[in-house]
Amino acid sequence: MTPDEKLDCILAELQQIRELLRSNSSPPTKNLTIKQAASFLNLSVARLYELVYTGKIVPLQHKKYHRIQFSLHTLQQYLNENSQRP
Repeated sequence: MTPDEKLDCILAELQQIRELLRSNSSPPTKNLTIKQAASFLNLSVARLYELVYTGKIVPLQHKKYHRIQFSLHTLQQYLNENSQRP
């Protein structure tokens, strides 16, 4: 398989994932911890903190417990906005 064919396969799979995410009409009810969000985005926790610090991802702040959480919708939006288009 040539590199171009591999890229085409990856892009086709990415498109299928996008369609599945769009077809999920139920609103997300659970917020994700920093570790869960990093795993969802396939990033390290340190990289996710960097994205929060630079304002590229806006977390939900729980002031009572001083913990950062993320809505699934926010993370999906980040993926859609930052995925490379052919």
